[in-house]
Amino acid sequence: MTSIQHRNRSPTKSAHPQKQMEALIPYCTEDYQHQVLSQKENQLKINNAARLIASGILLSFVVIKPLNSVAEWAWRFAAIPTFDPTGIERNFAQLNEDKGFNRTFKQGDKILQWEITSPFGDRVHPVTGEVKKHQGVDVSTPIGTPIYAVGRPRNPLDIGKLFDDEIIRVECQDRDGVTAGGTTAIAVSSLMPEHRFHYYHLDTCNEGGFASGAIIGTTGNSGTSTTGAHLHFGVEYKGQFIDPPSGFLLWTLQGKQPQQTESKPIVEKLRNAIAGQESNHNPSAVNPHSNALGYGQVMPENIKEWSTQCLGKPLTEKEFIESKEKQVKIIDCKLTEYLEATKNAPDFDTQIRKVASMWYSGDPTLYDNPRPQTYGSGDYPSIQEYTTTVLERFKKQ
Repeated sequence: MTSIQHRNRSPTKSAHPQKQMEALIPYCTEDYQHQVLSQKENQLKINNAARLIASGILLSFVVIKPLNSVAEWAWRFAAIPTFDPTGIERNFAQLNEDKGFNRTFKQGDKILQWEITSPFGDRVHPVTGEVKKHQGVDVSTPIGTPIYAVGRPRNPLDIGKLFDDEIIRVECQDRDGVTAGGTTAIAVSSLMPEHRFHYYHLDTCNEGGFASGAIIGTTGNSGTSTTGAHLHFGVEYKGQFIDPPSGFLLWTLQGKQPQQTESKPIVEKLRNAIAGQESNHNPSAVNPHSNALGYGQVMPENIKEWSTQCLGKPLTEKEFIESKEKQVKIIDCKLTEYLEATKNAPDFDTQIRKVASMWYSGDPTLYDNPRPQTYGSGDYPSIQEYTTTVLERFKKQ
């Protein structure tokens, strides 16, 4: 039997040159940014073409299955938007911001610190006096408030790498006339081309290709605006304007996707699953064979390094074992790191098992290893058994 030599040791870190290059994009020249984004667009076209071919082959073998199940499979693993026309709506159902990602607004509602001054729907136009449908919502943002590129919503089951290819294309326009929107931006994501996001009365507009969360302009008071500085935000879906979902507007104003409707965050669920397996949730537990400590059974040799990394200062073993709060912070810090390291797993269950394998052995690739484990005179579950049990505990929450 093999011995677990490196329980929850820090795995060897590998460099990610592509990620490092993309992280530098905001600090590079505009020409260099354009070159990098063009390369990403070209790679996205190649990737999508390959996915279409592969999915065509798949469909030829599964035509006896209902279309919905084929669409579901293709959207989850091939990421072809046209195969899952309800994919966006399904994601909305799993996302949450305040009262819901899909919440709509009425006049006087608040979003962050700003007020909705005019909701979607019929209204008396403030300039013409005519009753006319307002194709968006107005938000009382002051001049110069940044707006951010909205990307495709994701839920915990989505594979991280898919979203690395996403590019939001922004077109800037100047609209004049009695009911004109002034400086206008229209943004479309490469991963949900059926949605077009409209931003009117801007002060500045940045045209080109951007990643989700990038600043694409600032709000202003341009065009025909009788109510003062504000943002008009509209969402066009398959050629029709819809009542803008609150999640998209919040994303526009804060630069990131709103919180998801998980009853517990993924990291918390993972921590609970691992702590249940390791110590039966006992923060004072000490392993008699390895001297692993606490809630998550952290090896003594990791405590100084991990506490410095996660808390900003080293802890002694005594300080660690006496503070459940500090143990939880360190565990959550490392699990967040491991989730990022395993984001390219083929599916979410495998990702959870790979994270558990990193915690148990230090190596995510061993998650399905069936060999029994020993430490000193103690017998322990195989990595396969351990990661499967952690996944089961995770899913029960």
